[in-house]
Parts: sequence; C-alpha cells; structure tokens
Amino acid sequence: MLKVDLSQLEKLRRLRIDEHVEALDPLWQNSEVHLTEPLEVSLEVQQAGPDVVVRGIISGEIEANCRRCLRDMRVPVREEVSLLFRHGVSPFDAENEEVYSLPENDRELDLGPGIREQLVLAAPQFVNCSDECKGLCPHCGIHLNDATCSCETTDSDNRWAALRKLKFD
Repeated sequence: MLKVDLSQLEKLRRLRIDEHVEALDPLWQNSEVHLTEPLEVSLEVQQAGPDVVVRGIISGEIEANCRRCLRDMRVPVREEVSLLFRHGVSPFDAENEEVYSLPENDRELDLGPGIREQLVLAAPQFVNCSDECKGLCPHCGIHLNDATCSCETTDSDNRWAALRKLKFD
C-alpha cells in the first residue's frame, strides 16, 4: 500500500516507493476512473524540515469511451506528481493552499488519497477514438464509422422560417 513510515523517513531523510496499485483496489472506488491494469507508482519521499515532499511518476492505462461514437478505448496515462504534506494545517486550509495535511500524532502517512487525486486530474475528460471518427447518427444511433444510415437530414431549421419570409427593400 502507499504508506510511509514517518519514523523511518526521519532517520533516512529520503525514501523510495515503487509499487503497483491494482485496478480493483478500493482506492479507486467512486472515482469515475477505470484502470485496465495496475497503476505503476514510482515516488521519492523526502523530509523537508517539518514537511514531507513527494515527487515522482504515476503511469497506467484507463478505460474511457470515445465522446463521438461511445466505443470503449484504452488510454495511457503518465503524470509527474508533486505532493506537499504540511504540519499544522487543517484539512480545509490544506485544500485552499493546495497542500495535504500531515497528521500530527500518526507515525504513518497515507499517500493513497493524494495519488488518487492526481490520477483523476490526469485522466483526460474527453477522448476520441480517432480524429476521423464520424460518431453516431443522431436519429437512428448507427455507428457512422461502420455503416451509413438512410436517415433523411434536413438542413433547414423551422424555428427561423418566419424570418426567412421577411422581404427587404
């Protein structure tokens, strides 16, 4: 799991974390990010005075739908992460300062929520299977990449019909 022993970090001043977080790990529940393979996490955790700095790379592959044709796709995600855990900051203030609250009396630091947030932010909101994707027919729903439909399309918009009747001198 993505946990750091703070007493060990105080002694060594720097720790390396190389882990795989499984696609079905409870960390990803309710995140709307669906991993197709374990997330590779490669981090360096460093003591910086009373604070803890975490830097590294997360990489994996997520499942998403093409926004035009709704087909399932696999999208690679690779993101550099930088997290700062600060002592004496309330969770509310930490969010405003874009840092994470470092627990006062705990001897273990859970990096999971920070990594989860970074993955959610790194995942693309909209993906296309290709630039040439034609999408779905808005009338019958057929995949226009695979076939053509026989739906009639009208280029005129009846809401503007009254204005088209106007004559200008």
